[in-house]
Amino acid sequence: MSVDSSAAVRLAERYTLRERIAVGGMGEVHLATDDRLGRVVAVKVLAPAVAHYPESVERFRREATTAAALSHPNIAQVYDYGVDGSSHFIVMEHVDGSDLSRLLRQVGRLTPSDAVRIAEQVCSALGAAHRAGVVHRDIKPGNVIVRPDGTVKVTDFGIAQALGQASLTDTGTVMGTAAYVSPEQARGQATTPATDIYSLGILLFQMLTGSVPFDGDTPVAIAMRHLDEPVPLPSSRVHDLPANLDEVVVRATAKVPSERYADAEAMAMALARREPSADAAT
Repeated sequence: MSVDSSAAVRLAERYTLRERIAVGGMGEVHLATDDRLGRVVAVKVLAPAVAHYPESVERFRREATTAAALSHPNIAQVYDYGVDGSSHFIVMEHVDGSDLSRLLRQVGRLTPSDAVRIAEQVCSALGAAHRAGVVHRDIKPGNVIVRPDGTVKVTDFGIAQALGQASLTDTGTVMGTAAYVSPEQARGQATTPATDIYSLGILLFQMLTGSVPFDGDTPVAIAMRHLDEPVPLPSSRVHDLPANLDEVVVRATAKVPSERYADAEAMAMALARREPSADAAT
């Protein structure tokens, strides 16, 4: 189902879809109203072309059930999952804010203290998910929303994997966005909480420097660089950065998962110890 943004559409006799606010590979996200509870929500509708495939429908359903089990101030809440005719949809918390990719396009790079504050909150969200047995597997700026008050919400557990649960994206299939992909993902190996730590380390690098560490002509070329090349020090690109933030990025992006932070809480503690007292000029 593709919804005309100029016309209101109602799903399940409850959710009135308004404007389209995002488009992704799996479908569209619309601003909507929950007519029963009278609140504004976001509704993700599975793309018609994708809905033809039972595996994709099951993955979409699993996204809903996985994310709905997570309750944390830094995780966008899932409220409902439903089917209306041929339309499969997920109802989520609408987060009033800007995703980090848009924010970075506007400002280039963040002050070290702002970058640390965002990373700490992503750590908090990931810690809760990991304790619940869920690996996000696609940490990137587009899945991090920053509210006007500075609160961060991690969104889109669309390729999240429950630990110990057979994955529809089997070992051997690369998931995640290439610029943030971990070496184990690039190899098509099993993912663990350390996978999210790596991607967050790449995200921290980008927030501090304004660019990702590796680029390339194709996603495969970028993924190969994650396999073969060490992540540069942030201070090698922005010379006035606090050098101790280099340590956080280096450890988080170690090629061997066991050499990264033991968990998201450990990374958050390292960030808290290393938060600079004064920001580098932007």
